[in-house]
Amino acid sequence: MAKVHSINGHQPYPFAQGRLNDAFALRAHERLAGKGYAVRVTEVAADFARFDAHLDAQFPPVGKEVGHVAA
Repeated sequence: MAKVHSINGHQPYPFAQGRLNDAFALRAHERLAGKGYAVRVTEVAADFARFDAHLDAQFPPVGKEVGHVAA
């Protein structure tokens, strides 16, 4: 089975919510799936939002926890 990875890279703005882009992405998904393709969709704006919680994470300095020599 052929595979397709569709990436919807629209970033929403107050003046452009992305409805037209979403309609194109949905139609492409429907047509490709209807032809037997395995379709995977990534929506950039939605996927970045789930990582917001990690932006404030405190990570230890690299090297100390894995035994590397810190420069």
